[in-house]
Amino acid sequence: MTGKKIVRVLKKIEIILLILSSLCTLFVIVAGGILPAHGINIMASTRGDSMYPTIQEGALFVWYDRDRVPFEDVKAGDIIIFREQDRNYSDDVPTPDYTKYHAIMHRAVEIIEDTDRAIITAGDGNGYTDQWPVLNRDYIGKVVYHRNDIGWPLRILTVNFGFFWLIGVTALLGILVFVLSHISNRKETA
Repeated sequence: MTGKKIVRVLKKIEIILLILSSLCTLFVIVAGGILPAHGINIMASTRGDSMYPTIQEGALFVWYDRDRVPFEDVKAGDIIIFREQDRNYSDDVPTPDYTKYHAIMHRAVEIIEDTDRAIITAGDGNGYTDQWPVLNRDYIGKVVYHRNDIGWPLRILTVNFGFFWLIGVTALLGILVFVLSHISNRKETA
């Protein structure tokens, strides 16, 4: 393969990476800023197999926060996100910074409407209900969409500076294309 062909191939790869970087930037802006302002959150990170096979480890899921889907609107069969109850939290209701909680995603299997509403939950893959009911103070939100096959690529871009790696590789490839095309042009003029 000649130097010019290598430069052309590298330029095509660089263009693809630039497009991918642009799409990732747009995703980060929309998923990280615009949507959460309206109570819609996108995550590409689950750990564990308690919801298997419905939601697998690393799945992408979209969830509405408690302001968009109040605790009172949850029905049996909904998949909800709630904070673990065996930890001491100083606040009565989860704050918008849900990352500070150990969150659990399980299915609501029964609604108890005694004096205070409570939700009995279970992981689809567990075969038993959770040991404590979910109360309003622990409810974070409701999962409205999930997909198992696209979570890992998005997680790689959002965890451990994956997005910056993509930008870095694109920049290095751009430098490589510039250097190789400069060397190729010098050989032609010589």
